[in-house]
Amino acid sequence: MTEAHRRQKQPELIRSQLLGVVRELLVREGLHAVTLDAVAQRAGVTKGGLQHHYRSKQALLDALSDQLFEEFEQSFEKALKQEDDTPGRHARAYIRTCFDSGSDSHQGETQRAIGLLALTSAPCRERGMRPWRGR
Repeated sequence: MTEAHRRQKQPELIRSQLLGVVRELLVREGLHAVTLDAVAQRAGVTKGGLQHHYRSKQALLDALSDQLFEEFEQSFEKALKQEDDTPGRHARAYIRTCFDSGSDSHQGETQRAIGLLALTSAPCRERGMRPWRGR
């Protein structure tokens, strides 16, 4: 029996770990470096284990895109609450969210990953823009 058969199953932890690897590969090496083999190897899972959670590279990118845009929206809502209720409030909050990462390197990495996905993957760009169209 392999170690995988004995360890406790933690699917949410594994999915989070996989998306962290995808984010890191995307930001450091670009979209071309995000392959199922590379993600599986860096995450320490088999390719079959990876595909149990995400059937394809596009499924990985879609999940990462959803995660990134959720993080962005949370940051935007936080920035929006800090703005006075005056004209330009939404624009100021958006600009703060995009460009004022301060000392939060995770937020800066999120912005880089969003930019890379938006520039290189039309399906991810579309997924990310849907919620903003109504604003």
